[in-house]
Amino acid sequence: MRNLRRYATEGHGLWAMVLKETGELIGDCGLTLQDVDGAYEMEIGYHVRRDLWRQGLATEAARACRDHGFRAFPVERLASIIRVENTPSRRGAEKNGMTLWKEVTRAGLAQVVYAIRRAGWALLAEQSSGDRGNG
Repeated sequence: MRNLRRYATEGHGLWAMVLKETGELIGDCGLTLQDVDGAYEMEIGYHVRRDLWRQGLATEAARACRDHGFRAFPVERLASIIRVENTPSRRGAEKNGMTLWKEVTRAGLAQVVYAIRRAGWALLAEQSSGDRGNG
């Protein structure tokens, strides 16, 4: 229900992640507004079933969310809030062009916030389209 409310009020929320090969639900991903040091930031978030970790699925989902976020919304920045010790998620954020923006404490947990600005995303998109033309 909360996700339906998000779509009604904010125009975005979480999507189901479905494994192409089997059609089974394996997690969720999407864009939500999150409080980061008193300011609301559009966050790329994801949750993948534990037995499917370290296969690049979260990185792929986050990339699709990143691209959708910049194409569909007039935001200057997208963020991902990650627990400090979650090295695989931090690497995934970096693979998607995000850089460490700040460290925060949320719900008593040390977390890091990675971010990518629209200009950085545009540069990545430009480089990606150039790479396809050089094949």
